[in-house]
Order: sequence, then C-alpha cells, then structure tokens
Amino acid sequence: MHTTLRALDMSGAVFSLLSTLFYVRADKRAWPLGVVATSLNSILYGLTGIYGDMALEGIYFISMFYGWYQWDRGSKNDDGLPVSHITCRMAVVLSTIAVIGIFVVASLLKHYTNSQVPYLDATTTVLSLIAQWLICKKIIETWILWFFVDAMYVGLYSVYRRSWVSVLLHSPSHFSNLRCT
Repeated sequence: MHTTLRALDMSGAVFSLLSTLFYVRADKRAWPLGVVATSLNSILYGLTGIYGDMALEGIYFISMFYGWYQWDRGSKNDDGLPVSHITCRMAVVLSTIAVIGIFVVASLLKHYTNSQVPYLDATTTVLSLIAQWLICKKIIETWILWFFVDAMYVGLYSVYRRSWVSVLLHSPSHFSNLRCT
C-alpha cells in the first residue's frame, strides 16, 4: 500500500506541475493534464483519509471541464477566452465571498471534524476555490492569489500533513510564474 501511495503522490505531483506549466503559457492543454492530476490526487487523498482535500480535488475535477470550455469557447472571439484583469467590482465581490466562506467553512470544520487548524484549512480551501475560478476565467491575478495560497499550503502540508511531495509541488510551480499568462 505504501508503494501505491507514493506512486499516486508522485504521479499527481508530476501531472499537477505539467498542467501548471501549460496554464502559465495560457495553453488549453493544461486542462486534460489537470483532469489526470485531480483524479490521481483524489484517489490518494481518499486512500489516506484526507477527505477534505479529496472533496476539493473533486471540485477541481469538475472545474477542469468548466475551465477547458471557458478557454476554448468562453468568448465571442474565435481565438478563445483572452487573458484579462480583475475588475474592482469583482475584487470586492470575491473578497466578500472569501470572508464569508472562510468563516462558514471554519465553523463547519470546528463543529463537525476534529480539525486542528480549522481557520487555516478553511482559508486555504476557500481561497483555492476562488483562485481556481479566476484561472477558469483566464484572469491574470489568479497567480497572485495562488502565490499566497500556496505559501499557506506549504506551512499546512509541511507542519500538519508532512506531505513533502505536496510541499515541493506547491513551492516552485506557482511562485516562479507570477509574471506569466
């Protein structure tokens, strides 16, 4: 079982890194690679009992098809969805959703799980979902949000989950690519 878990962890990390490289280049080949990555990661988290992350990977899996569609047909332009910037109004709406979402998810984690870090876990979860939506819409500020979320994940995974492959994946894959897309 240990070998299977290690293989899933490594394979998921490789496919996640490859999909990130394609996201950074605004190349829609990122999406099928992301489908493979989220599938592998979901299986890994299910086998290791990390059900919150498994559920998050399930949401990412669904978002892969949404993002793929958006990038391919999400505009009236034949070239697909153009790279764009977040508007002030969108930033306010997403910030409001983030604050409310973090408190709702943290409350659920505190009352229905034995989470040792409900607010950190809720923050990384909610902000990850917002960043994923931003990438589906090809909004360049997704990379700034991913930078902060990944920094939080590095702490969460290294201190609480001891998943070093995940730490290594989160560290360089997004941090080095902020200027791209």
